[in-house]
Amino acid sequence: MSTVEASKIKDNLIQIISSSEKIFDFTQEANAGLCLIPEKNPSAFWINIVLQENLNLSDSSKNPFETLIDPEDFQIENIATYAEHFASWDKKLDFLLADCDPVFFCINIKKVFNPTNKENFYLIGFKNDSNKNQTLANRKKEYQIRELKSSERRFKSLVKHASDAILIVNAKGKPIFVSHALENILGYTSKEAKDIYILDVCHPDFVEEIKQCFKDCLNNPGKPIIKHASKWKHKNGSWRWLEGIFTNMLHDPAINGIVDNFRDITKLMNARNVLVMKSKLQRLLMNISTRYINIPLEKVEETINESLMDLGRFVEADRAYIFDYDFNNNTCTNTFEWCEENISPEIHRNHKLPIEIFDSIWLKNHKSGLPNIVPKVEELDNEEFRTLLLKQDIKSLITLPLMKNGECIGFVGFDSVKRVHFYNSTEITFLNVFAEMLVNFRMRMDNTQRLQELVIKVEEQNKRLMDFSFITSHNIRSSVSNLIGLTDLIEIEGKNSEYTDMLRSSAHKLDSTIKNISQLLNFESALVQNKIEDCKLIKLTERVLDKKSELINNKNAEIQVKIPKDYKIKIASEYLENILLNLLDNALKYGVDENNKCIKIEAKPTSTHFEIKIIDFGNGINLKQHGKKLFKLGTRLSNNSDGQGIGLFMCKTQVRALKGEIAVKSKIGEGTTFIIKLNNYR
Repeated sequence: MSTVEASKIKDNLIQIISSSEKIFDFTQEANAGLCLIPEKNPSAFWINIVLQENLNLSDSSKNPFETLIDPEDFQIENIATYAEHFASWDKKLDFLLADCDPVFFCINIKKVFNPTNKENFYLIGFKNDSNKNQTLANRKKEYQIRELKSSERRFKSLVKHASDAILIVNAKGKPIFVSHALENILGYTSKEAKDIYILDVCHPDFVEEIKQCFKDCLNNPGKPIIKHASKWKHKNGSWRWLEGIFTNMLHDPAINGIVDNFRDITKLMNARNVLVMKSKLQRLLMNISTRYINIPLEKVEETINESLMDLGRFVEADRAYIFDYDFNNNTCTNTFEWCEENISPEIHRNHKLPIEIFDSIWLKNHKSGLPNIVPKVEELDNEEFRTLLLKQDIKSLITLPLMKNGECIGFVGFDSVKRVHFYNSTEITFLNVFAEMLVNFRMRMDNTQRLQELVIKVEEQNKRLMDFSFITSHNIRSSVSNLIGLTDLIEIEGKNSEYTDMLRSSAHKLDSTIKNISQLLNFESALVQNKIEDCKLIKLTERVLDKKSELINNKNAEIQVKIPKDYKIKIASEYLENILLNLLDNALKYGVDENNKCIKIEAKPTSTHFEIKIIDFGNGINLKQHGKKLFKLGTRLSNNSDGQGIGLFMCKTQVRALKGEIAVKSKIGEGTTFIIKLNNYR
């Protein structure tokens, strides 16, 4: 308040006193000082010099009521509410001077009116409490008692509302005092806690450590003994991380116990554990990724199984595995598996499982790139799927999709068999990273394998060309020599039909040789151009028989066909036709004689492949002598053969190109059977 405002209020007081003898008497009675407060503006108060000195105020603008021991006893802005209460001198207020001495004044409030400016005021009188005749020593003692009680209230409030808990136990560890914070931390009420010995709720892993702390505390009275982070059982059965201090105060009669002051650090420990887990997982994934670099193909399976073991053990799983989806055939196959000790492997049971056994949501999640997390298998809604998992003793599991170019090609999974396991967000994140690493690794291995296969094909083709060059050079030289010789004879002897026929035969042989050269040179490009399509096998066989009809008639052969009429296979039909043409031509030339005219063509599907047989009942082949070289380029089984040793070689080459196999069974004098197995026929 400014000096001008204070002067105006003081003038008001002079005017009020001069207008009333009662007010004058009141001011005389107020021997400790006066305070005048305007009704309309309580903050614009004025105090006289006597009150200023009695309260040790530095200047007259200080609010005298700010020095109250309890500020809530009187607030100047609410002056109107106190007027009736302090209407006589029998009420007092307790003030605290600057030197911390308490002083008590009787207070009397009068509502007065200034007739000059027609304004209401509250006049507060301060009077020494001489009637009670309290000495300063008595007042100090009373103040100290009040201060002690106030401190006690503050301490109880602090203990009650503190986040840290205080436990006082006897020398045997049984609580004799429990603060309210214990219920917030461990869930036990004060009454429940007093019936529990501290070691009863300590985690078994930390019991010995706590015993030693307690022993050290008993041996060192008054010395704080640090109780490092340890786990304690909550009333709900969960575990909380706590840290604190033991202090032996058995020697203090006021306490007579060991003070256990502790706080809950569960969130801190969980955060720390997450950081530690992240760091360890990062190192583990780095080690796995390093292991995947430049690994030879023959060690792929071993390396993947090792990485499944490392990650499985890290997340405390009992079984880790990889499944591949085959959506074309609606099956799913377990390709890799690691199992912890004493956990039964399941890979042998999980071959080509029907996709229908999986829950629809399971497949939808995987196709969308999302994991499937089953905290408790026994709570699954899909009964068939639940039964399948329970048969494998699985309690919890998580599977993460393997995504290749936006499409799900399989999943990596982790089973918990010994106990239920709840995966946290950190584990899920890093397992997803591992799934991505697996896909990238397998893609790189597939590319490496294709590259190696391509190198092998190129090497094989080069070898074929080199082998064939020796054969064809001889055949071409022979045919060219014949042509030259025959031309010379025709020039010498003139027109001769026999020579002309010989010339034509040599020309045909040369043409056949050149065609074979072309076929071998263009083999790889022909494989790419021959598209895979649905082929009705019976119609393809009929085309083959039609093309060989002249030779069949000349040999007077009987062809028996046993093929399902409407059966279709998905294959490069031109290749299969060439294979059948070569094998039928071979059977007609070497398996049909005067005594044996029958040739059988049979085909049937099996559970894993499609099988085609070409059977003759001729002289047969000595497999001991010719078996190893039967399908090699340039192999002839008879010196009388007019062939060039290419047919069976081309058959095997084309069957392998179709990802199939060709085999032969034969006995001398009984006949020969060529068997073709095509794996990817569906």
